Order: sequence, then C-alpha cells, then structure tokens
Amino acid sequence: MTDAAQPYTAESPFFGPELEDVRTRFDEAMRAVPELCHLSHYTQADWDFTLGTVPDDGYQTMASTLIAALTRLGRTLAEAGTGALLRCVAHSDGGAVFCNTFQQGEHVVGVALDPDSRHSLRDVPTLRADMAIAELVTEVRRSVGQQGQNPGGFNIVKAPTDPLAWEPPADADGDLRSRVAAVLDPGDLQFVTLIQDGEAVLETDVFGERAAARFFRAGYTPARRRDFYRWLAPLLDSHAREIGRIVYPAIGRGLRRLTLDVQRGAIYYRKIDDCLYLVGVTLNQEGVIVADLKSEWLSRPPDSWAGR
Repeated sequence: MTDAAQPYTAESPFFGPELEDVRTRFDEAMRAVPELCHLSHYTQADWDFTLGTVPDDGYQTMASTLIAALTRLGRTLAEAGTGALLRCVAHSDGGAVFCNTFQQGEHVVGVALDPDSRHSLRDVPTLRADMAIAELVTEVRRSVGQQGQNPGGFNIVKAPTDPLAWEPPADADGDLRSRVAAVLDPGDLQFVTLIQDGEAVLETDVFGERAAARFFRAGYTPARRRDFYRWLAPLLDSHAREIGRIVYPAIGRGLRRLTLDVQRGAIYYRKIDDCLYLVGVTLNQEGVIVADLKSEWLSRPPDSWAGR
C-alpha cells in the first residue's frame, strides 16, 4: 500500500481500551489487502471506529442501517435451525459490502470497490477482501478464547482440492432444469429454486438423499427445511432490494449477488433480471464456496461462464 493510501482512523466518543487490539488487527488487514478501502466496527448498530482509505461519504449511516436490517433478517433465517447469520456479501456494479459478526452484538462492515465487478465470488478485489475479513473475524474470536466459525467456508481453500477451482461439468448444457440436476449435490448445493414474478417456476433439492441425512437432526427434517425455503425464496427479493438501497452510497446500483452465510451453510440470491432470480441453499459450511459458484453458474447463460 502506498503512502498516499495509508488508512486513516476515526473514533466514536465511546471508543475504549477494550477495542485497541481489535483496531490494530483492522489496521493490519487493511495494509495487507489494499482492495479493502473501508473497515468499521459496531456494537449492535452503534459505531465504534473506522479505518479507511476513501472519504467516509455516508458509510457510517449505511453500515448502521445495514446491521439493523440484517439483524431482522437473521431472526427470520434462524427459523431454519441453521444458526446465526455470520456473514453477508452484497455485491453490486461498483464492488461489494461485507457485514460479518464477531459475536452477538459485535460487527465489522467492510467495503471493496471494483469498477470491473462481474458479481462473482472470484472477482479478485471482492475475494481478497472477503477472505481478509473472514480471517480477521476468526483472529478476533480466538483472541477472546472463542473458536472460529469458518465464515465463507474459506478455511478449506488450501485443501488438496481447492473449492475456488470448481468448474461446471463439461457436458452440463441444455435447459436450466438439466443444469440444476447436473450440479445439485448433498455436499454443497442442496436446494435450488427459480422465482419469476414472485412465483416459483422451478424447484428441486437433494434434501431427501441418504448422503444429506447428516444435515437433518434435532427435528429439522427435510420436509420442514424444504417448506421453510419454499416460503423464504419469494420474499428474498424484497430483502435484496432493501439491502441494495442501503449499500448504494458505497457501491452503487445493480445488486445482483447477495450471500447470507449462517453458522451451518448459506443462502444465495442471484438476480437474473428485474422479474427473475435464483435462490440456492447449502446446509454444509464447508460447501459454501462451491455452492456459491454453482449458484452463479446457474444464474448465467451457459456460454458466459468466465471461470477463473
């Protein structure tokens, strides 16, 4: 990072010594990942401090409003029995806004600007920022004796099989239903629905397969979760539009990707056009990356897949 882009710091009157170590870790993350132009810390939805390399043009208000909206949405998602909302990625034409949770009531909001955004997990500025925030959250949790929760599923990126290297099957072409059938998997993308004008025009899942049985315990049966996601999917567009309006001051219009990462899996919203969007679900935290890439591929024309 050049001298011209050194992070500046701003603090609220309530900033105290208990946050000094956290701020130091924020500073280290920003210096290591120049794609991160803004990081701020919040208790509930109240601002504590900010590090940034761009002017704070309404970012504090944006972040506080986003945290409040995600807190409400998190209560809804918790009905599926998949745990708290850990990470949100709102990806628009101008980059991405991230909101991750350290522990209940403690949040980080980050911004990565990218004028060449393709609304993809593999967009380099977005991916580097996303991974840096996930690592930051894990480090802060460990500093107070808490285990990491693997936000984003990034702790397996260096495994023998890198999930970021996923590519669609060579013979997976044809209509959307055939493509969905080709990539549904009990280990990652387990539920897909296509919503047009508020109605499901395609829906399929592998919740009932034997290999997925381990994800259905404590009374959360395949039928119960299927019913929940059937109910949720037509409502996601209104949540995405609300979040898009909130993050507009930071990353502009055109929110087409919204990832809602919970403790056990994630929900993916992929906007296709004004009246059509795709929703994907995984219940496996280690399948979050592949399920994200599969949802992206399904939301694009087959010949437009850019891969890595």
